[in-house]
Amino acid sequence: MVAAGTREDGSPDDFYKALENQAARARAAYNRTHTSKVPGRTYVAELLPDQDDRLRHQLEDAARFRADLIATVRALTVGALRDGHEHAADYPNFRLGLLWCALTKATRHTPRSASPVQSQMT
Repeated sequence: MVAAGTREDGSPDDFYKALENQAARARAAYNRTHTSKVPGRTYVAELLPDQDDRLRHQLEDAARFRADLIATVRALTVGALRDGHEHAADYPNFRLGLLWCALTKATRHTPRSASPVQSQMT
């Protein structure tokens, strides 16, 4: 996630000053409701990815995988029919293509907090 804006020093439209003010308000709100206080002038944890962001990423990853799988099955089916195979599943490259899709899913977008083994199991 990225935020950007125009620096307009002294202007009420200065993006950086607005961001600093938002982070200062977040720090004050956090310190009012928690016993362990945040040091410094700002608190930006609310700007970091949360569980909703992680779930959205998983959903988008699943949609990409589905699209990859559909494209692979279509390409392999066309290849099987072109080569005279009546049933696409009997085509040797069909199973290899499906295996490729499964391996691609298991190895891409591994969350930093999860081990590769955990990611392959989900």
